[in-house]
Amino acid sequence: PLPLADNQPQVFLRFRWIGNYEYHWKVDDLQLLSVLTSNPDSCETAIDITSLFGQTPGDPQTSPIFDNTHATASSTDPDINCWLETPLGEPDFLDNTLWFTFIGDGKRYDIQTVPCNAQNYVGTQQGSLGDTQMALFAGEDCAHLTMVACNDDLSPMGDPDWRAGLLVHTEPGRRYYLLVDGYRSLLGPAQGEFCLQITPLREVPCSAGAVGTFSVGRDGLVCHNSSLMFYLKADTTAFVLPTEGEVFGLAWCLSSQPLSPDVWPGDISGISSTVFLPTFTKPSFINDGSFLPFGAYYLTPVVLGSGVLLGPGPAFVFNVRPDSNGCFFVGASMRIVLLPPLSPLSATLQVTNETVPPGQNGAIAVMASGGSGAFLNSSAVYEYFWSHGGPNAAVVTQLSQGTYTVTIADKSTCVPAIKRDATVQLVVGIEEPTANALFFEVFPNPAAQALWIRATLPLSGEVQIDILNSLGQRVQGRRGVAAAELQELFDISHLAPGLYTVRLSANGATGIRRLVIGQP
Repeated sequence: PLPLADNQPQVFLRFRWIGNYEYHWKVDDLQLLSVLTSNPDSCETAIDITSLFGQTPGDPQTSPIFDNTHATASSTDPDINCWLETPLGEPDFLDNTLWFTFIGDGKRYDIQTVPCNAQNYVGTQQGSLGDTQMALFAGEDCAHLTMVACNDDLSPMGDPDWRAGLLVHTEPGRRYYLLVDGYRSLLGPAQGEFCLQITPLREVPCSAGAVGTFSVGRDGLVCHNSSLMFYLKADTTAFVLPTEGEVFGLAWCLSSQPLSPDVWPGDISGISSTVFLPTFTKPSFINDGSFLPFGAYYLTPVVLGSGVLLGPGPAFVFNVRPDSNGCFFVGASMRIVLLPPLSPLSATLQVTNETVPPGQNGAIAVMASGGSGAFLNSSAVYEYFWSHGGPNAAVVTQLSQGTYTVTIADKSTCVPAIKRDATVQLVVGIEEPTANALFFEVFPNPAAQALWIRATLPLSGEVQIDILNSLGQRVQGRRGVAAAELQELFDISHLAPGLYTVRLSANGATGIRRLVIGQP
């Protein structure tokens, strides 16, 4: 067999036959596969993984694949009481323990089980993905062990799975023993393959800590059953995580309001968060309603150094506080919306035909519904793509005779876009009525938030102004007494985009004007 080679190996094969010729072949595409390591079933047979330690800070080292499927618990395994699998006071279950050992070097490490290239990732068949448990001991041999760290779930929310993980500040020259077991669920102990990932942590003081920036795609609209991590982009180099104290690293907070950079987030009532982790990690929980109810939140990164736990349990932001030498950095808050299952998009179209003279005065108004707009009660999430290159708007004007196609999309992309066609016809010889020559102006037109109505009246007196929808129904109006010069302001921000009519009546005369209300 060929020996393992570092970096990108170049391997030459040389053969000699009886005669005067030698033949040489160069192997350019060589794939080196690690053989599954046999099960270190007891402390006495622990596999030495010291070579995974002492590497470049921040550079994760991954072991070969281990498989606990045929592992058992050894009679020499110590009792474990920190995984909380059993009633208080009773030892936890030990089912398929694997043991590893290493020598400390005085540095800090993040130790996790990871899927690597496993074909049968541990816990998959039992419905508890990645569900390992860890206990770390120190001692000269297996007969003299002292527990120094313990973990059941790295993330209490199963984010990204139920793997175990430890933060360890090793002592130089001290021997450690690591026990890894599979969690026992209703379907049995978690079985399968995994790797150990050992990440050396940089020595970063509080004074060097910093929180970076990030952005959220799709306007922060997170689809049902989607992972939040796929929406986030961040400059990871701008996040500098201190490595001082009992608790340190990065957590992501979710709150009802933006967070202040000067207030410790754990003091805010009702706040939720991920746990603090020593390396940059995106929040990857699934938006299925189990972690947080559907709705709008503000997502904020928080960097901590020299924190202390306020009580037993995971290092959520509300269970941690900086100590007297601690530091924290609160990043910018970005709004996100955790969406429930959405109804499909639908739309109706209103058409105003082109009238000549003067021509080029047709219009189409789209009334979209469904998708995230229905959940948010907002039309601002809809996008419109017109076949004639018109603006991204629900209403297009100045149209000539013809057929137009609009593609209506939801900014969340959680539901498929739809297409609708509308035909603007040509009408000849019909002009917009002016009714007894009462002239008035409406501006701006199209309008969105506010509308001015201005007129010069023959006489002062009682005036009636009505805004009618496409069905002729009065949706807004005003009655009063006006002087000869009339100027009125209307708030139309509550009216849906579409085609409307403004009617002005004064001194027995009536005037009518068309009005187009577009997107804000």
